[in-house]
Amino acid sequence: MLGSIMPPSVTLRRVEIALFWGGLALTVLGAVMMAVPAARFAPPAIVLGAGLAALGLNVLLGGDFIAGPRVRTYTARGQVVRGRAEIAAGLADVVLGGAPGDRVATVSFGPFGRPRIDVEEGMANVRLAAPKFPPTLARWRADLASNILWDLDARSTLGSLSLDLSELRLERVSARTTLGGLRVVCPVTRGLTELELSSTVGPVEVVIPERVGAAITVATGPFAAVRQKNERLLAPGQRRYVTADYETAASQVEIRITTSAGDVTLA
Repeated sequence: MLGSIMPPSVTLRRVEIALFWGGLALTVLGAVMMAVPAARFAPPAIVLGAGLAALGLNVLLGGDFIAGPRVRTYTARGQVVRGRAEIAAGLADVVLGGAPGDRVATVSFGPFGRPRIDVEEGMANVRLAAPKFPPTLARWRADLASNILWDLDARSTLGSLSLDLSELRLERVSARTTLGGLRVVCPVTRGLTELELSSTVGPVEVVIPERVGAAITVATGPFAAVRQKNERLLAPGQRRYVTADYETAASQVEIRITTSAGDVTLA
């Protein structure tokens, strides 16, 4: 079953959208007028200032840059034992965690496009993909059921990924960013989870809870640093880290991290 919830404040949202696009247009126009004297029909500083003021008011009203309609919430329920979640966020930030109650998945997604949530014959497929146009800058949230075994594939370009996997049952996780940050809290549920994490420029942070045994391999470019802040981790080899209880821990994670220029933090 799939449903949606629409927030009520339509008029305010339209004002916020008008402020964003009007402010952006004035800011660009002011910058062009400064660079091209022939294009000046008004003092460029006033045009630029008006644009920045409109953008500032947009943030003040919405708490963030509001460029389009609000995100919408979708919920799926059903009898499911296995699932796959795919996220292609583009410019949007994504927060992922565990879903409460009997829900297979709850996602807040948008403002453009629509997620795909299919539940059929015990298998759930959740897909969140940002449309190519218009771009979405909103923050997405995806909550997945903790009693289902999931495979997760998440990727972004400018957006950041914040994946709290602590309550989830997972077999494989692949998460990739280009410029956005990547933060992962490892699952504490029983079994082995394989995680492939990669970044081009954005920082990578991996949090290893107390009861989790971890084996980590890190490959970095010449401009990236590794910060080891978890006292449980040993370093038996170059760019290799392992907890002393890895072999005997009920919850195990095997993590491979690849980054070109983004720093890596192990916490």
